Amino acid sequence: MKSIAPSFLVGALLALSSLPQSSRAAVIDLTDVTFEHQTQASTGQTTGKWLVKFYAPWCGHCKTLAPIWEQLDERLREENPQDGIVVAKVDATKETQVANRFKVQSYPTLKYFADRKMYTYKGARNIDALYDFVTGGYASSSPDDAIPPAPSAFDAKMKE
Repeated sequence: MKSIAPSFLVGALLALSSLPQSSRAAVIDLTDVTFEHQTQASTGQTTGKWLVKFYAPWCGHCKTLAPIWEQLDERLREENPQDGIVVAKVDATKETQVANRFKVQSYPTLKYFADRKMYTYKGARNIDALYDFVTGGYASSSPDDAIPPAPSAFDAKMKE
């Protein structure tokens, strides 16, 4: 029985690794701890382009945007898997370090991290406008100032 377990695990891992990108989980939840590791926003963005919604659970506009956010993620995975665009969200009321890092002052705040730059989305909050923006429209808009660096381990410890 012991020899079957490793074979099963290897088979399961191979099966999972061969899934197309469209099979990944839907919108990704980011936290103070995971934001920089997953997005690599300030260190090169080698994990793809990231559209991130900073939201508050009680915000009416955020609640209205929630199903559109899910639909956008699905559409991007189906129509543009080769572009590596990841749709994510941050509960700014809980993940205050990352919200402060990006100077989030209103909800929802939409930030797009692409081509080693950061763009604040200010357009219409519908699926077509968002889709057009992330699939190329952002290139005709001005990027924000430099992406704020991730806090160092020392900075994080000092805030405790």
